[in-house]
Amino acid sequence: WLPLNLFNFHRLTTLKYPYTSYTPKKTRFRSLLLMNSITPKEDNGFELLFWEPTDGLVSVASLMMGVASVKEDIKAVIVAGFAGLVAGACSMAIGEFVSVCTQRDVEIAQMKREKLKGSSKSDGNDEKLPNPAQAAAASALAFAIGAVLPLLAAAFVRQPMVRTAVLVAVASVALVVFGVVGALLGRTSVVKSSARVLVGGWMAMGTT
Repeated sequence: WLPLNLFNFHRLTTLKYPYTSYTPKKTRFRSLLLMNSITPKEDNGFELLFWEPTDGLVSVASLMMGVASVKEDIKAVIVAGFAGLVAGACSMAIGEFVSVCTQRDVEIAQMKREKLKGSSKSDGNDEKLPNPAQAAAASALAFAIGAVLPLLAAAFVRQPMVRTAVLVAVASVALVVFGVVGALLGRTSVVKSSARVLVGGWMAMGTT
């Protein structure tokens, strides 16, 4: 877990603003994005949506290479990768659902307090409450998009050594692409951002 967590730490250094500076209201960016309530210019948390596919890519690629190192059967590698995709997507969805439900409860309680105080600002906020189901679906889908890449790359390669080389190559290219996208959205250095994502991914895959 340590290499993957260090790899995820890249998120904190890619964003234009410190992660700890977000207010609770801004943490609902995923569900609000689905409702077209915000744009990338309005909330820098939009970039985080692009790291879910990166999680899926690194997790499944690492799992498949770990299995391939001890078992050459392609079916075992594909089944392990697919199981990782399903388990990871479900984990992301459940975690996001619980998180957004908690955020929704907090915002509803806040609106009730504002109404008791006679504030009219909370009247128009009911439609802007985050949707836990939408957020969970978006998180699971984003993870699956990244996780399916190593599965497709290895599905048609029979030779174990060639399969591993293809996995590393596809994962590396995808990591660089994700790093570039994150850097452009966060307005940071493309070279540094891509290097951090690539090296972090290599650490996770190599350790596995």
